[in-house]
Amino acid sequence: MELYYRIDVNIVAAAVLVLVSIIAYHRLDRTDKLNRLFLFTSLIIFIQLLIEAATCLINGQPGAWVKPLSMVLHMGLFITSPILTLFWYMMIRRMILPNMKMTRGQWALILIPLFLNLVICFMTPFLGWIFYLDAANVYHRGILWFGAMAFTYVYILLSIIMVVHNRNKIMKEEIGLMLLSTVLPIIGAVIQSTFYGALAMWSTVAFALIIFYLFLQQRLIHLDKLTGAWNRESFDYHISQRLRTSPNSHFGAIYFDLDQLKEINDRYGHLEGDEALKAACKIIKSVLRPRDIIARLGGDEFMVIVESDSRETVQNVSVSISQAFFEYNQTNTKPYHLEISSGADLYSEEFSSFTQFFHHVDKLMYENKNDKRSERDQIEDSFISDKDD
Repeated sequence: MELYYRIDVNIVAAAVLVLVSIIAYHRLDRTDKLNRLFLFTSLIIFIQLLIEAATCLINGQPGAWVKPLSMVLHMGLFITSPILTLFWYMMIRRMILPNMKMTRGQWALILIPLFLNLVICFMTPFLGWIFYLDAANVYHRGILWFGAMAFTYVYILLSIIMVVHNRNKIMKEEIGLMLLSTVLPIIGAVIQSTFYGALAMWSTVAFALIIFYLFLQQRLIHLDKLTGAWNRESFDYHISQRLRTSPNSHFGAIYFDLDQLKEINDRYGHLEGDEALKAACKIIKSVLRPRDIIARLGGDEFMVIVESDSRETVQNVSVSISQAFFEYNQTNTKPYHLEISSGADLYSEEFSSFTQFFHHVDKLMYENKNDKRSERDQIEDSFISDKDD
């Protein structure tokens, strides 16, 4: 009975995780990389929970087969531990910075703890660095047990740093969920390290993953389903909270309108129009910096919040986005070009409210649209005139 009380938390955590994973499998979009990563991580943690419970069941049991089996199971736990927390870091990173890819140098740095952990794991059966089994097949911690834990939880700490550093990109009510799901595994590790024999590490990881599922559900509410940009409600809430807590903050805004979407819908169908919207959002995201935000305000209208107090920076981002559309059209195989009209400026004290500022950049966008329309009309008139001559 005492042994059951040791492993019951793992059994409960595994059962709840399976239930949540089944629900997630049917509700989440499995084509989304983040959702696939969540489901895969859930499966691995479920297996880890069962393996950890199994190591407790065979610990100290007699039999020639027990010691090698216990060694293999424990080795599996310690080898995969930092791999799973690395997956956790990648989930958090993809949630916050979906369009920012890591360089080879960044990958090399991020994989150092994983490599060091593999080295001490493979030496453990010979030197007992992380753990060893005595003559009675009883498990004991080795001199580098805490080192293995450090290699595992460095990725959790990186996740917390990423959340805090990019808190402006996360909805305020979601920050708590994200931090809680990230801190829970650390609490479990502290408990298991302090109270020898307590099984808290993987169970808290499982419960953290369940909380992370709630975050994925929140994500569905706050994101535009078609483009993956923030929706209008999330954008309005973010701006209102930002101006309430930091009324003197400066930031740039670029208001976009996708030109000729109606013509694309009429000529090629609304499904093709949806593809055009998704492509346009993807092009804009490819230019944005990690802390910039894009929201779909409705129809073919988007707004980008540029984290800068420089009007020049805002204009440069706007120009870069226009250039990205130009480059896309050079290689685009679609029977139409994607073009945008935009208005950009810096929000500052000269505007009495964000509503006034919004109308200002909206006016700039329509001026840009009218200028382009006038330019096209002049070209057409010139072509007609040359043809008549």
